Amino acid sequence: MVDVLGVIPYRSPAFNRKWFLRVFEKLHTACLFLGHPSTKIVIHPSRDRATIHQDGCEIPLEARYYVYLPPSYERQHTGLAKIRRSRYQDFVSREWDVVTQFLEEHLIDSAKCVNPPLSARRAANKLLQLVSAKPHGLDIPPTVVTNSAQEAIKILPPGSSRGLWKPIGESGNITSDLMAPASLFTRAELLADPASIEIAPGCFQRFIAAKRELRTYIFGARAVSILIRPRDKISTPDLTCQNLEEDDFSRTEGFKDHESKLIGLVKDLGLRYAAVDSIIAGQRRYFLEVNPNGGWGWLPKDMQAPLDHEFRQLVLDR
Repeated sequence: MVDVLGVIPYRSPAFNRKWFLRVFEKLHTACLFLGHPSTKIVIHPSRDRATIHQDGCEIPLEARYYVYLPPSYERQHTGLAKIRRSRYQDFVSREWDVVTQFLEEHLIDSAKCVNPPLSARRAANKLLQLVSAKPHGLDIPPTVVTNSAQEAIKILPPGSSRGLWKPIGESGNITSDLMAPASLFTRAELLADPASIEIAPGCFQRFIAAKRELRTYIFGARAVSILIRPRDKISTPDLTCQNLEEDDFSRTEGFKDHESKLIGLVKDLGLRYAAVDSIIAGQRRYFLEVNPNGGWGWLPKDMQAPLDHEFRQLVLDR
């Protein structure tokens, strides 16, 4: 048995092997990689036993604590094997997804896991997040989920205003003609090509002109908030795609009431860890979304170490 088993992406700039070993240094750890090209699995239902090999080595599946942080909880990101492009790609992906569901429900002890897999998968649903925010006293921008251009433009105020169009799926747009994971739109653009959004529902929000953004990391009952002040005119609503520099970030203690609401929301969603995005416009705070697997590798180095420590304490204090 190992101290901590990390179920993390094989290739990722966020929660990768280097990060995992740094956070849990001096402990006996092991990694089970998602999307690993060498994955071999054997399951004997009658013996209630499963073995998984990667790079020819058996992965120890029994641990005192578990860390489960896939890039997203969608099928293409939670498979244990690398899904190669082929005519059978969808079939292969669905077959590996059955194994993932077995892993999440049977092999990982949710009571000792950050985050509990089934709760995290449920909490990643953006519709559920938006509906759950209001009972906690959180404001959200005027929002509608629809595949109708006529309904989408109703959330815009009169005049030449802009809205925010983002997918309701967790992993964002993956087509080449749409920016991932969000884009700006105008009334004229949607009405000129209404068929472009009819293929699937999207989340349409009124764009709030905010000069400050808040990334709040929730570790159980503790919150750490990072205030972000973009210096340039925003060309993309996706924070991690903006041209930010180190002095655009600062640790803040000035949003305790908002943090308390976010802690309550994250708890009700069944999560122990989350990264929550908000914007600050004047005296109002607007909740945007919960990321059950949001990272901090894109923050300045001096801000990463305290977050590493908080995460380690959260996992080991279970």
